[in-house]
Amino acid sequence: MHHNLTPKKVSGQQLYDLDIPGGWNKSAIKQIADGVLAGVEDIDLQTYNFLTKLTNTLLVTGSIIIVDKKILEGEVIFIEEAEASQVALFLPKVPKNTQKTMQVWELFSDKVEVTTYTATTDAQKIKNVAELTAVLEKRPVVDTIIIPSTQGIIFIENGKGVLVPAAATLLRLFELSNLLQKAISEDALRWFVTAYGADINGLNDKLTAGAFGTLPDGATFEHMYDSSYTGDIFRQMEVLVPAFKEQVSNFVITPGESGIARYIGMLAYINIVKHTQKICSFVFEQYSETVEFTNPVFQSIRSELV
Repeated sequence: MHHNLTPKKVSGQQLYDLDIPGGWNKSAIKQIADGVLAGVEDIDLQTYNFLTKLTNTLLVTGSIIIVDKKILEGEVIFIEEAEASQVALFLPKVPKNTQKTMQVWELFSDKVEVTTYTATTDAQKIKNVAELTAVLEKRPVVDTIIIPSTQGIIFIENGKGVLVPAAATLLRLFELSNLLQKAISEDALRWFVTAYGADINGLNDKLTAGAFGTLPDGATFEHMYDSSYTGDIFRQMEVLVPAFKEQVSNFVITPGESGIARYIGMLAYINIVKHTQKICSFVFEQYSETVEFTNPVFQSIRSELV
């Protein structure tokens, strides 16, 4: 299965949107989000819905910009502290066949200046303000707006999301899943005949004779699903799926595992859950609201260590 995504350029949202049989990309996010949301105290439905969207966006896309409790749709390339402001490079989500733009958001104490430019093809590679300045010197300004800080604008620097560090592994799983799906589902390729491969002339003769004619002695039908071809795909997946789960800080329950082993195996997961909860609490504090978390699952695991 060919795709135009490369590990160096792909975004967390693009990885999450991949349609992979088995859904490892989506289940990875769900496992962490479940841990974050399971520990929230009683809150009203509207607050819970915003918390759910905030949690998922932090995990999928990483860094975000929030305006009046609305998370901007798009990709934050970087957020950098300047002398008297914060600067963010943002690629807004736009409909297909629409010109892509890049926006520079500069957050001061009393306002935000948003300057829009036509996007460069390698905007995702820009790492800081110095590189951005060099790029923008050659680009005309499309639009500039000023937003008062009273609209509750928040910059959250949170990397690129949990899927991006595992991009190479996930994209390979995407390819293998599609290869496997083709191998066992396409009627035209589902069966092949062994013992013909050594004599291409013999195979051509049978083809021109129509419907393979009479099979030679020793020729057998073999199903692609049972072949070494699909066996190799399964073997690669057996290695890559656990590696992917480790890269995204998921955990796997092993029957009979001791409490200490389980706790150590969940440390990366526990840390990312708590980190996400802290960001969520901070966001709500900026809007003068309080959201508190408890983590009963972590507490029960820790009690096994006593």
